[in-house]
Amino acid sequence: MTEAELFDGTVLEFPDGTSPEVIQRVVKEQTMQRRNAAPEAAPAAPAAEPSMMDTIMGGASAVGGVLDQGARGFATGVTNILGLPQMLMQGKNDMTTRILSQAGVPEDWAQAIGNLDPSPRLLPSAADMQGAGDAFNEAAAQAVGVEPPNPVPDNMPERFANRIGEELGATALPAAGILGKAEKLRQTYGATAPAVAREGGKLSRMFIEPATVNPGRFMQNEVSAAAAAGAGAATANEVFPGNPIADVAGAIGGVGLLGVGNSLIKGGTEMGRAIFGSKNYVDDVVRDAVTDRVAEAARVPRTADGVADTTSLVDDIMNGRRIGDDIPGVQESLADRTRNPGIASLEYSRQSGPSAGTFNARRQNNARAVDEAISGLEPQGSPAALRGELDLERTRQLTDAETMALNARDAAESAVAPVTPAGTPTARGNTVRSALEEARDAARARTEEAYGAANVGGTPIQTEELLDAINGATSGMAQADQAYLPESLISRIQSLGDNPATMKEATALRSELREMGVAASKRPGGRNEARVLGTVEKAVDDFIFAKLPPDQQAALRTARATRTAEGQGFDRVGDPVQRALAENDAGYRMSDERVAGSFTNPQAMDRLFSQADTPQVRTAIRDEVLSGADVSRADKIKSFIDANAEKLDRFPGLRDELTAAAKGRADEAAAFTRKGDLERTLGTDERAGTGTVGKFLSFSDANSDKAIREVLSAKDPARAADELLTFVGDAPDAVNGARKALWDNMSKAARRAGETTKDASGAQQWMPEALSRWLNDPRNAEVAKRFYKDNPEHVDNLRKISDALQGLDTRNTAKVPNTSGTAQSTLPSTETLGSTALAYKRGQIGPAFIATRLGAVFARRSVRNARSNAIERMMDDVLLNPDDAALLLRENNPANRAALSRKAKLWFGNEASTIMNALTADDEDEDDEIRRAVDGQ
Repeated sequence: MTEAELFDGTVLEFPDGTSPEVIQRVVKEQTMQRRNAAPEAAPAAPAAEPSMMDTIMGGASAVGGVLDQGARGFATGVTNILGLPQMLMQGKNDMTTRILSQAGVPEDWAQAIGNLDPSPRLLPSAADMQGAGDAFNEAAAQAVGVEPPNPVPDNMPERFANRIGEELGATALPAAGILGKAEKLRQTYGATAPAVAREGGKLSRMFIEPATVNPGRFMQNEVSAAAAAGAGAATANEVFPGNPIADVAGAIGGVGLLGVGNSLIKGGTEMGRAIFGSKNYVDDVVRDAVTDRVAEAARVPRTADGVADTTSLVDDIMNGRRIGDDIPGVQESLADRTRNPGIASLEYSRQSGPSAGTFNARRQNNARAVDEAISGLEPQGSPAALRGELDLERTRQLTDAETMALNARDAAESAVAPVTPAGTPTARGNTVRSALEEARDAARARTEEAYGAANVGGTPIQTEELLDAINGATSGMAQADQAYLPESLISRIQSLGDNPATMKEATALRSELREMGVAASKRPGGRNEARVLGTVEKAVDDFIFAKLPPDQQAALRTARATRTAEGQGFDRVGDPVQRALAENDAGYRMSDERVAGSFTNPQAMDRLFSQADTPQVRTAIRDEVLSGADVSRADKIKSFIDANAEKLDRFPGLRDELTAAAKGRADEAAAFTRKGDLERTLGTDERAGTGTVGKFLSFSDANSDKAIREVLSAKDPARAADELLTFVGDAPDAVNGARKALWDNMSKAARRAGETTKDASGAQQWMPEALSRWLNDPRNAEVAKRFYKDNPEHVDNLRKISDALQGLDTRNTAKVPNTSGTAQSTLPSTETLGSTALAYKRGQIGPAFIATRLGAVFARRSVRNARSNAIERMMDDVLLNPDDAALLLRENNPANRAALSRKAKLWFGNEASTIMNALTADDEDEDDEIRRAVDGQ
């Protein structure tokens, strides 16, 4: 048996297995009956005037009673929810007992089987919880010295507090579980938790989704609904005490009245703000309308219920590129941030309508920010500085090249001077002939001296003996050979007769015969004559030696050898020496200018040097040999050396001198070639060059853009750029000038130039696509890479700005028809006023109706106009401020809005407990039995 003690000490006993809800209900009813049945007390004497302390303590007691009953009701609500499964199981067990009994199973067996509880209660009951609270209250009241609160409500406020607390308690437990689940989802999935909850099925969408969307709003809805349900149920219980149907109906009515009240209050507030013209008028309708328009334009996904879900769009906004991070001061629009074509179309439709000023101001501000960001990277140099450095270096190099060429020429001339012939051929020939004449005269003097030493001319001879020697040599000759005999010479000897003669006649005859024989041997067919003359000459010569003593014979032989040497040296016909000295009646047969040239071959040279080897003769012949050399070019000098190697060997050191001269000419040619190449490549003031530097310098300072285009259009732009800066040694002014020239080229290609494209400050806007094309052109990129070799971050920053600009003003890529609207008047139309006046005159309506109707029209139109203006204003703000858009789309996500708009349902838990109590209550007989047990019968 289970016991329960009432306030008056009565103890109620219940059979084992009786549910706590039944016990609690019976205890309440018995308590109310006993209090109502108490006999009226005798009239009391007038009470004394309560003191201030009594008043305070009485008020505190009343408040404490309300709070206490609220807490007791809260505990009851909690246990109602905790016991709901047990209650359902108990109802099932009672049904099982009845079925078994009707089937013929013994009653005690059926009762035992029906009382089986597969889920024993582990949590405290409401009585346990309330008993603990009562013990605390009694201890506290005793400590303070006041009467403890009554466990049963004493008055209507306490009954209201108890019933409302019961609803709050029943709501708190499932709400805590739902919030815990929602928090776990948020921690696991973050911003996508609502989407995950939506995918969890109907129950998840019904309970967990709202809690993940907005926990505070969820609890606010549930708590307010529970409080309203409790208030409605308490009201119904006051009218229909002890009626569970009225209790449930009252709870439902209370929740319904809450919704109506909220709508009226909210609508009235919004109408007031609209009528009184609040500048910042924004209501849920405005926020929802803007959200829906943006969601529709963006084509966001829809939930299983067909509701737009802006979660993905919010993610796109939050994760989208923030252009302002790369370009300070730039404010990207929603389309720029999301790159969504639908939003871009929406922005485009608004930028040309009533909102044109707002969008144009943003565009102007962004243009200025972009210009400031890019201008901050603009180099401070001047293209003229680059040209000046190039021209200065070119002048220096050309001057150096010219100086080196002239120095090489001087060195070549110095090397060529020793091998350049001096004087004229005539002077050289005169020098050689004079030396030969001196040598011949010296030879003749030696011959005369030798013959003088022999002294054979004065020796007497017999003419007949000389003739006999001749006849002895010729008498045996053939008649033909005798025809060759020199009869005149022989006759001359014969003419001397017996007169005395000297050896001189014999030696003279011999000399003449010798000369005649030599002359005959040189004539064609003169061999026999020369032979005959030689025979006669020999006979005469033998005669001479026969007539001389031995000493004179030796002296004569010496004299003859000396003469032979003289003849060999100077008298041989055809010999170069003989030709140089040969004479005729007019003088020398060979002119002076030809003499030296006749000795330039090695053999003639040897003949000359054998007869006249003097420094003057050698110099003359050396100069004559060199006169045939072309020393103007190295190759010709080398060819001369190769062709005259044998001659040059006759002059020690001459080959080396010629080699030195060849090197000098080669160095000279190389120096002048380099000078010419530099002038051709680098150009001069009069002629444009063929190289990068030369082409660049062919343009004036005023045409720096054309000059840099020559670099950009080169076959190898990077090499051309490197050539420019390397040429000037990467001088800082030149590098800055090159950068400025390149920047001007980029600015010309990527910046607008029309008069109509200037902003308010007169600056031209940058064209993002043109800037990107220019930066991504490989030629421009290679040149920029070289110009900014020591500061590559500069180009990287410019490229970042360019990349960021590609996402700016996305709206201009989508062109759709403009949509705009004009707010209408808030006053009733003329037709409305006219018809109303006519109806009034006819007596169909009264003044109150007129005032009400006109006021309604005015209020309705005020709200409509205020909302229209607010929608337009918020739409522009959302499109131009992505972060505001993200906040709006997150807070007013249609899917979340749908979740939060679902009616609070947790308060149904307590009503389900009440309904189950009514449904699972025993039949009338059992109830009477319990009541009899309670009454002690």
